[in-house]
Amino acid sequence: LCYQTATWNPTSCQYDVTGTQPIAPSKVNCWDNFVFNATSCTWVNQGTQPQQPAIECWQVITFNNQTCEWNAPTGTQVQAVCKSITVELNAEGTVTITPSMIDGGSVGSGNLTLSASKLTFNCSDVGANNVTLTVTDACGNTSTCVAVVTVVDKVAPTVFCRNITIDLDQNNVAVITAADINNGSFDACGIASYSINVTTFGFEDLGDNPVVLTVTDVNGNVSTCTATVTVGSVLGIATCLTIFNEFSPNDDGVNDYFSIKCVELYPNNHLEVYNRWGNKVYEKQGFKNNDWDGTANTGNVISRNEKLPVGTYYYVFNLGDGTPAFSGWLYIQR
Repeated sequence: LCYQTATWNPTSCQYDVTGTQPIAPSKVNCWDNFVFNATSCTWVNQGTQPQQPAIECWQVITFNNQTCEWNAPTGTQVQAVCKSITVELNAEGTVTITPSMIDGGSVGSGNLTLSASKLTFNCSDVGANNVTLTVTDACGNTSTCVAVVTVVDKVAPTVFCRNITIDLDQNNVAVITAADINNGSFDACGIASYSINVTTFGFEDLGDNPVVLTVTDVNGNVSTCTATVTVGSVLGIATCLTIFNEFSPNDDGVNDYFSIKCVELYPNNHLEVYNRWGNKVYEKQGFKNNDWDGTANTGNVISRNEKLPVGTYYYVFNLGDGTPAFSGWLYIQR
């Protein structure tokens, strides 16, 4: 044999054979099968590992050296999982999302790549929007799902007011609109309406008046600002102004005082009363109703603080606003 050696022995007159077969190697793998090759005089491993079953790219398979079989494949097939979200527009009327914001825990092998069918939204997208999430695994396999992206607009309009001055007309009325005090208010998504809390002014509104402008955008958000509307009266006199030229100061509780309707609109007024001979019998700066009961407050004719007799008198009433004075007769009846 290949591992033997023959030596001639003259004593025994024959060949002595020596040598031993090499020891077979130890098995390393369960499929090892060592066979001695007499030609090469070595042990040859004629065993082979069982063939690996076909698997998907996303699967992983291992060999069981104990059973000398392939284990069942493991791994996760790519599966897109979505979640719905709500986002708010910014002051410019836009909002941007990332695919990860609508990922609800997608799975797959290796590093996953996420993409979405829509990432940027504007005012026209307010409400519910279906967005497709696509998940791609390391093998290039894809899976999709649909998330609902709800876009809301919570940004109130930017409101600017301006102060204005207006004059009453010949009927002592002035009317304004929201446009008169609006000073360029705006909203990224658009304005739905403008309104003001006061539109009509009369003589009682002379001077400065706060007026609130309310601006509502197309999505129901509201902002306000306040303008000062200064009302002037250069075109007329209060239509309610009425001088009652008869009164009866007899202490019966009825018509006991000289009265001028709407006199409170003219705090700077001045009243003078004369008798038929042109003598001043009463004078009052800033006359108010219930001020005069027919008692003289000058000493031109009768003693001051005495009651004037029944008769006809003459009044001059100045509004104190630069307009011509009113004059006429009045009658005292006791």
